[in-house]
Amino acid sequence: MYNLNLISTIFRALILGFAVTQLTSGCTDKPMEKNATIPRKTDAVVPVRVVRTASGYELERGGKPYFIKGAGGLEQFGQIQAAGGNSVRLWTADYSQPLLDSAQAHGLTVLLGLWLIPEREGFDYYDRKAIDRQLQALRKDVIRYRNHPALLAWDVGNEMDVGAINLEVYGAINQVARMIHELDPNHPVLTTIAERKMLVEVRKRCPDLDFVALNSYANLLDMPQFLREINWQQPYIITEFGARGYWESPVTKWQAALEQSSTEKAKFVAERYQAGIESQRAQCLGSYVFYWGNRQEATPTWFSLFTPAGERTGLVDEMQHLWTGTRPATAAPEAEFVKLNRKYDSQNIILLPGQQYPAVVTTPKPSPEALRVQWEVLPESRWRDVKKALHARDEAILGSVLQPNHLRTTILTPTKPGAYRLYVTLSDGQGRAATANCPFYVQKTAR
Repeated sequence: MYNLNLISTIFRALILGFAVTQLTSGCTDKPMEKNATIPRKTDAVVPVRVVRTASGYELERGGKPYFIKGAGGLEQFGQIQAAGGNSVRLWTADYSQPLLDSAQAHGLTVLLGLWLIPEREGFDYYDRKAIDRQLQALRKDVIRYRNHPALLAWDVGNEMDVGAINLEVYGAINQVARMIHELDPNHPVLTTIAERKMLVEVRKRCPDLDFVALNSYANLLDMPQFLREINWQQPYIITEFGARGYWESPVTKWQAALEQSSTEKAKFVAERYQAGIESQRAQCLGSYVFYWGNRQEATPTWFSLFTPAGERTGLVDEMQHLWTGTRPATAAPEAEFVKLNRKYDSQNIILLPGQQYPAVVTTPKPSPEALRVQWEVLPESRWRDVKKALHARDEAILGSVLQPNHLRTTILTPTKPGAYRLYVTLSDGQGRAATANCPFYVQKTAR
């Protein structure tokens, strides 16, 4: 079972740290491209509202239907636009001005997060003075950004239900929603939850929300059935979906989660998008795929739709298909599994230190010889240690890859016992790639 409290703390640190990195490094996808429009102070606010229709609910922006085809991330905004997306999710208003401007320049809207301190981080939601101080800080953010032309809606808090035992947190969320409506009549307000069973509490305790949002990965497949079981009739969006989460994945004997290849992730997401989002348009107002860019979480590749070099994986191709109905003229490379010492990752691969072993990556169809194949051995990520720079990619172990031969290689295991992963990236040299990895354990006596 994953540690939700720790994950949320890590996530907050990642978002803030990564935002600073992106803004200071200029990696936010060249916001002033030739065909981009620089946002002007005279750009008019575009009103957004939720409306009741004959079949259910619909989001309207500027009086026109607006189904959210979005991505959560801080970079590659031009790629969202090129793939047919129309919106980006930001988890916090910190450092958001240049990101809002970049989104506007690329024709995207922004679901702007207002960060509430979770109870699991020590905030006391019985403390009225602390709640009022937090409310006043958020008030300043609302006043600052309420007239930005890219603004789509306000997202009050992220996964405030995780680790919360004090139901007063929902009263605080509703208080923020009421404050926003007083200051900004043009944009709806929502909150994002992780545990969908808490929808019942949100419905009861947050009447000033316009709709609700959920983060959902593997269980997005049975979302329609769950909503029927709790008789959920209100509108909602999915603020995070993507690859199977590490907390819901099979693990090795040493608790290393088994990660899907980028090709498997594309198929996994397509199935869940159709079931929990596209087929539910009467209530589902849209969604945000996670994570649009590259970041370290669990592994360097787990949620990343792009490689560190900015190459798009098959999941980006799949999102273009889901958003537009068409696929790119040239698809990203594909990868299935990495086999190490003739074993799959599910077979608990235990190897001797300082020894050579064969490895191969399998592909669903013949792989072009022109593909560039990069093999790396990395220590198993210590991402759960919040004292580490979690948004920085783990360093590869030099000298561990011997005799690389396209889809095959030989690795030399580290001499230090412990948990490791073998990673492979298949690149076509034209901005597209596939990724896969295989965890293994080094000990003095192999079994």
